[in-house]
Amino acid sequence: MHTKLSPPLSITLSQHFITRGQASSCSVYGDDNLYGLGVRLGSYLQWLSLIVAYHYCPRMVAQSWVALNTFRLGMLATILWKLATLETSGRLYNIDVFISLVFGAGGGLTSQTTSLITSSLQTSPTMITSYLSAASSLGFAAVGIWFWFVGIYILDELPCKPFVFFFSRVYLLGWFVTFSEVTTLLALFVTLCNTAYRVWHGVTQIRGRNFSESMRWLFLPDESASRLRPSALPQGETGSIKGFIILTTQIITLVFFVLMIELALFWSHVEGVNTLKSTGQVIPLITGLAALFQNIAAFTENRSER
Repeated sequence: MHTKLSPPLSITLSQHFITRGQASSCSVYGDDNLYGLGVRLGSYLQWLSLIVAYHYCPRMVAQSWVALNTFRLGMLATILWKLATLETSGRLYNIDVFISLVFGAGGGLTSQTTSLITSSLQTSPTMITSYLSAASSLGFAAVGIWFWFVGIYILDELPCKPFVFFFSRVYLLGWFVTFSEVTTLLALFVTLCNTAYRVWHGVTQIRGRNFSESMRWLFLPDESASRLRPSALPQGETGSIKGFIILTTQIITLVFFVLMIELALFWSHVEGVNTLKSTGQVIPLITGLAALFQNIAAFTENRSER
């Protein structure tokens, strides 16, 4: 009988330190203003709170929808500012912009999946909120076009090969670039059509009105949402097959985008973005928790009233 000898301790230790050395040489310090732990958790919680509102307390959907799109608009403004001041603000890695785009796409897709949203609203978002949502979607689509066609090649590269999650571990600079170019072109076309329609609709509505009447119209409920009655999607539909399919799709979408963000950070060896040391991280987290707890409280109140 032959006994398999374990490697000498010196070889084991050397392999361990080589692995650690490779990991440290690939490490970069991330931008916690874009995707710090508090920002990430706050965003995930807002995505989840919108799903909870849609299925269990429809009267809270509009409020959750507004909160999520405000968060997206803030992230869009942040990434645009960093791109505009790139020459003076220091490094901006291609993975930084990629993660910001995933946040924009994740929030936007969750919002659109939930709207479907418009068929269950008991309180419609205002016209100005709908316009800001369309503007943020258009902004993220435009940044996506610039990034995949230009930015990914001129922004700072990571010390090691960047990998992202897309159903598996995918090299960021491989075929995924071509795939993303096609999808962002389609996204830009759709958002341009949506924005053009909203602008045309707005112009026809405020034509002939004075300034005060036009401002008042901006704060009226969105007609595209209010045309559909709450009866189109009764409360408690989560017990039906259709409701189960919608809920499952939304949860899968949420998990997919969370994996895209977290695994991109992990595989890129991004450091300094997993703490809550600053108020800039605590505030988004508290906002996300408040939105989720508010919807859970509304659901509990609805059940107690029945």
